[in-house]
Amino acid sequence: METRVGIPVEGNTLSAALHEPSGGSPWPAVIAAHGLLSSKESDKYLRLAGTLPPHGIALCRFDFRGCGESGGALPNATLSAWLRDLRAVIAWVRRHPQCDGRLALMGSSMGGFLSVWAGSQEPDLTAVVTWAAPVALHDLAARQDMVQESGLGEPFLAELRAGRMVEAPEGVGNILVIHGDRDETVPVEHARLLWKRAADPKRLEILAGADHRILDPVHRDRAVALTVAWCRQAFGMTA
Repeated sequence: METRVGIPVEGNTLSAALHEPSGGSPWPAVIAAHGLLSSKESDKYLRLAGTLPPHGIALCRFDFRGCGESGGALPNATLSAWLRDLRAVIAWVRRHPQCDGRLALMGSSMGGFLSVWAGSQEPDLTAVVTWAAPVALHDLAARQDMVQESGLGEPFLAELRAGRMVEAPEGVGNILVIHGDRDETVPVEHARLLWKRAADPKRLEILAGADHRILDPVHRDRAVALTVAWCRQAFGMTA
C-alpha cells in the first residue's frame, strides 16, 4: 500500500510516499534519500518500493526541500538543511504507529553522503546503505560552474567552502557501501575510503562495470538484492 504524505520542516513541506507491507504490522522501515538534483521518483526507489514490502519492510521515499514535489527554493538549499530534512523524515517514520522502531537509511550519491551524516547523529538507526556515495566534497566546493548550471545558490557552496560537511563522519557502523568501479562522477576510491572510515559491522561491495547511476539492469538488480539482504540481516529477520 502506498500513502502520499507531507512532512513539515522549518516552514516547508516535504513530499513523501510511504510503502507499507501487506502482511500486517508493526514493521521495520527503510528511508530512501535521493541524490543531488534527483527526486524520490527515481527508478532506484521505485524498485525498492516494490521489493522491500514483500519482505515485511516498509519504504519511505521523499524529496529534499527545493527538489521534486517538496516545498522550498533550491537556490536557498544547503547540505545542512537537507540533513535536517532527512532527520525530520526519520522522526516522522519513528512516530508512525505501525513502525516497530527498527529503521535503516538507503541513500544514493549525495543522499548516501547525507545518510552517513544522519547515521552519526542518530545512534538508534539500525543500518545504513549507500549507493555511489562520496566520502568528501572538496572537488565540489571548488566548482563555481555547478551553481550556474544546477540551480543551486551561493549558500550551498558557501557552506562547503567554510569547511562544514565537506567530509563524511567516521565511526558509523552497520553500513553497506555499494559502488561501481566505472563510476564517472564519484571515483570508486571514495567507496573504499568511506568503508575504511566506518565501524564494524560493515561491508564494501564493488560492482564491476557499473556506472554512477547503476543504470545497467543487472547491476541495479544486484544493488537492490544486496540492500534488501543487508537490511533484513540488520533487522534480525530470518530467511
